[in-house]
Amino acid sequence: MAKLQNIFIYYIYYNLDFALELSVEEIFLNHLLFSKKIINKYEFKKINFELFVKIGSSNYLLPLIYYKLKKKKILHLVPDDLQNYLKEIYTINKQRNAVLIEEIETLTNFFKTKKLFFVLLKGSHNIMSNLYLDNGERMVGDIDFLVRKSDLKKVKILLNLEGYFNKFNYKIWKTKHPPRFVNSKKIFALEPHTELLIYRKRKHLRVREFIKKLQFEERNNYLIKYMVLNYQINDYGHLYGKYNLRNIYDVYVFMINKKIEIKNFKNKYFRRFFLITNVLGVTNLKIEINFFDKLYMARFKLKKSNFLYYLIDKFICDIVRYLPIRFMQLVEFTINKDYRNKAFSK
Repeated sequence: MAKLQNIFIYYIYYNLDFALELSVEEIFLNHLLFSKKIINKYEFKKINFELFVKIGSSNYLLPLIYYKLKKKKILHLVPDDLQNYLKEIYTINKQRNAVLIEEIETLTNFFKTKKLFFVLLKGSHNIMSNLYLDNGERMVGDIDFLVRKSDLKKVKILLNLEGYFNKFNYKIWKTKHPPRFVNSKKIFALEPHTELLIYRKRKHLRVREFIKKLQFEERNNYLIKYMVLNYQINDYGHLYGKYNLRNIYDVYVFMINKKIEIKNFKNKYFRRFFLITNVLGVTNLKIEINFFDKLYMARFKLKKSNFLYYLIDKFICDIVRYLPIRFMQLVEFTINKDYRNKAFSK
């Protein structure tokens, strides 16, 4: 048995081919988002547009797809009903982001008058730093921002004064941010973070170090590190061995705009993110990999090619992900009346 295991390990380590079989729709979408080459009109004849929209929607990319098709002057090659659908979503998103900018500016001015330190995160940061050529490209859910843990009580009081309230607070459960604050007169909810990553993984990007580095030349390197780790850890991308094209696009655009040359791949979450972007053909970075990286990429490839394995893998990942969450929910439900009332209201 040990001999068979050694043969298997030898085969994986030395013979693994990372080449990925992508669907026609995935190849076209990668070409549309990341390539400057002219797209041949004959490529459209091979596309299943229903599947194409499904992939784009699951990656929160429909407004960006419309923008890219229009910019590359190939929108007319898409069926008319799909053109209208994409245009409507793009228009709504652009109008929504105009409101987002107004609400962020109001919040920013308010915090500045109170001399409160904060840093915008995620989509809000990208929009306000003019990362995109068009503000209709990016879909944004909430306004996420980082504050010092010592300022959190003050932040809650100030948000209440501005009409933002949350219905409960955790008593024991340590999370990267309290339950979101909602203002009935505003479109966007607020999430004041005190940690950048989920609590048990916070060591991979400490808040104090992050804030300190924002003041120096390493600012952009730490911002891109957060963009990657937010998906890999907070959104469980690494656990599930998956990727999200919106997140990859954000990182890709940030790297190009800020002219970032990534060299440090010591963090496994960071390293494996770029191993996947290499496989997808988005990047071509020189990365030294170890045996466990090869096993991880073998799993990633197998999940893409074998649906049965995908289901088994997802089932195991769901247990790993949700078991500690359900436990803490049960604890909060038992001892936290406000949390219990919130649960009953749902």
